[in-house]
Amino acid sequence: RAESLLAAGQPQEAVLELRAAVQARPDDAALHLRLADLLVDYGHTPSALHFYREANYLEPDDQQTALRLAELLVREDPERSRELIDGVLARDPGSAGARLQQAELALVSGDTREAMRLVELARSLSPDNPEVYWKLAHVHEATIHAIRKRPGRKVHHASTFTAVLEAYDQYYAKGGTRKIETLVARAELLAIWPGHAKQASRSFHLALKLAEKEGTRGETLFAVSRAREFARNEGDR
Repeated sequence: RAESLLAAGQPQEAVLELRAAVQARPDDAALHLRLADLLVDYGHTPSALHFYREANYLEPDDQQTALRLAELLVREDPERSRELIDGVLARDPGSAGARLQQAELALVSGDTREAMRLVELARSLSPDNPEVYWKLAHVHEATIHAIRKRPGRKVHHASTFTAVLEAYDQYYAKGGTRKIETLVARAELLAIWPGHAKQASRSFHLALKLAEKEGTRGETLFAVSRAREFARNEGDR
């Protein structure tokens, strides 16, 4: 019934339906996982964390659950995140998803070189996985931001920026589904690339149109807030 409500464009009702199902069947890890995924999709990450933890408690060997929980804990509890990732790798050394989560931990600690090494390892393990290219884009972006933070340093080479755009293009080509988030990310990159403000504005416009057409509430709020920030920054120049 929850899936039917989602298909009918009633996500809040679907969440309520899944919450009721979880209460009725508290030992069903799949229900906890589905509810957690749905909460994340609609911008309720703190609530999702509880249900990921419950799903992981019920089925500690489930790799999907462990990696999704690890992803949410990267900043809140990096040690626990690392434990979960290590557990997945102990069972499956060839897990590209685990390597991508390791890359995220490296990014959070500021080690972009290690993050890139891990993303390239993940790509060798799963070259058609769109999440590899999503993370690759983020590593390139982190490198750009690290350079820009250094006193007197600027990113001069266009190839540094195009590497990010190419990674996002590959993400799309491999079947990535974060359309709105990708358009916003591209727009924000173009906004800091000298001489590309018009392209940034166009990308924000596309993101807002897509959010209006098919975005979730969380995606729409995200796109609107980032577009407004861009407009304010342009107005201050």
